[in-house]
Amino acid sequence: KSSKLVYTEPVGYLEQENFLNGAMLIETELEKESIIKLLKKIENDLGRKRTLNRNGPRTIDLDLLLWNNRVIDSDVYSRNFLRESILELLPDFKF
Repeated sequence: KSSKLVYTEPVGYLEQENFLNGAMLIETELEKESIIKLLKKIENDLGRKRTLNRNGPRTIDLDLLLWNNRVIDSDVYSRNFLRESILELLPDFKF
């Protein structure tokens, strides 16, 4: 399943365009570390340049928010759009 896409203002470093955000719900037999490694590879393949400013402009940013119904990215607690995307995909999820 996929959530709707929403534009959000940048956090931390404001001198950049808004971000387009969405979430996907997937089922996989891969281990968590393998998923994270795959996400980083996809980012690299799509031209992501990593800089010291982790909040700076980037072509793409893929994150693993939940694993086995547990929050593993603490940004979920400080960014409403992340929680809203999760609830869109998992309406009964408890934070």
